[in-house]
Amino acid sequence: MPELFHDDDDIHDDVTSTFRGAAESLLQGTGYVHVDKQQAVSTAKRWLDGPFVVIDTETTGFHRPDQVIQIGIINQDGNTLLNTLIKPRTISIHNSQFHGITNEMVADAPTFPEVYPLIAAAVAGQRVVGYNLDFHLRMIDQDVQRHELPTIPWGDASRCLCVMELFAAFYGDS
Repeated sequence: MPELFHDDDDIHDDVTSTFRGAAESLLQGTGYVHVDKQQAVSTAKRWLDGPFVVIDTETTGFHRPDQVIQIGIINQDGNTLLNTLIKPRTISIHNSQFHGITNEMVADAPTFPEVYPLIAAAVAGQRVVGYNLDFHLRMIDQDVQRHELPTIPWGDASRCLCVMELFAAFYGDS
């Protein structure tokens, strides 16, 4: 079984730079600030002040039968809480070309039910941040349901922050 708790510079750098980069961009706004921009900046400041975890996943695709094949979770200080590959049923060649994860790489990886307790422990009681967060949580929830595991209580919208949506609010994109 691969080591589950270790620092992986790639995941750490990707997740940390995604959140911090978006938050810093929001905080550096100058001059007139549109109401949505003001709200986005205020939200970013509030979230940076408190504890949270950042989640990033790689998957076999985007649809219902697809599965999580890698998960990274870091805390607000950038410390890795979980970073592991997850063995799915199979990974298509097309998807391997997209994210670089192959069937050979996950052959000896733990299954989702083996990783589930680590995910649940890492996010327990935490506010959760991610880029395109709804997608990541949906994919994790699909695997939870597929394996008939207890639902992970993500909490309401006040406990989950999608940095992609926050960034879009700041720049006026939808």
